[in-house]
Amino acid sequence: GQVVMPKHSGPKPQEDHTLINCFSVQQIETHISSLSNGLVLPPQKLKTKGLDALKTLQSHQHAWVFNTPVDPVELGLPDYFEVIKKPMDLG
Repeated sequence: GQVVMPKHSGPKPQEDHTLINCFSVQQIETHISSLSNGLVLPPQKLKTKGLDALKTLQSHQHAWVFNTPVDPVELGLPDYFEVIKKPMDLG
């Protein structure tokens, strides 16, 4: 199959994190057309899959910082809510 080669006109990035160049045009077109089919899951199965993913994220060794809300008073961050408009955590 044909491989898509990017056309660079500037400096080359130090690291290439894309896999797009590993696929043929046909493979990319097949993948894009499959996206329009959508994923159909019953609500309960979607909830179960989502909770499984959340539990996996929460149990990661570095996830502890995301599992509870930030306490800006305790951490001495008086402008926290000016910088962070929509605070979120996984807890």
